Amino acid sequence: MKTKIIIFTVFVFCSCLLSENSFGQEVEQQITTEDLIGKWKLDFNKTIKKVRIEDPEISNKILSKSLRRNRLSKFYKNKRLVFTDNGTLIEKNKIIPNKEFKWFLEGNKLNLTDERGKTLKFKIRKISSEQLVIKAIYKNKKRRPLFLIQYFNKI
Repeated sequence: MKTKIIIFTVFVFCSCLLSENSFGQEVEQQITTEDLIGKWKLDFNKTIKKVRIEDPEISNKILSKSLRRNRLSKFYKNKRLVFTDNGTLIEKNKIIPNKEFKWFLEGNKLNLTDERGKTLKFKIRKISSEQLVIKAIYKNKKRRPLFLIQYFNKI
């Protein structure tokens, strides 16, 4: 019995070490501008699962969770990003006017600069020929972005 406990303890310890070193880190893939160029549509259902709808900023404005989801859906369900090869990004949405940004890559970081010179930064967590996953990088903990992680599908 003691031997089984020792073996189990060693197994758990080794598993923890392995998970910290191997599985806990994101893979840094080489990203090029060509990977981003094209049209991407927000996967609203996947993205909304990552939104903390219970945040006070959102809860104070929108009462019930289902109503919050419906309101967010109205504004974001049709969001599209169009990356052009001349460094322009157009954010399209049927409800609000299109926004235009200049974009560039720094390793796996996507930088967007609007017409006022304000820069938004995102970490590209995953990119393939079909999917783009970005995570907002922000410094002010009190002004956390609504969609911290966004999922897009290539169209």
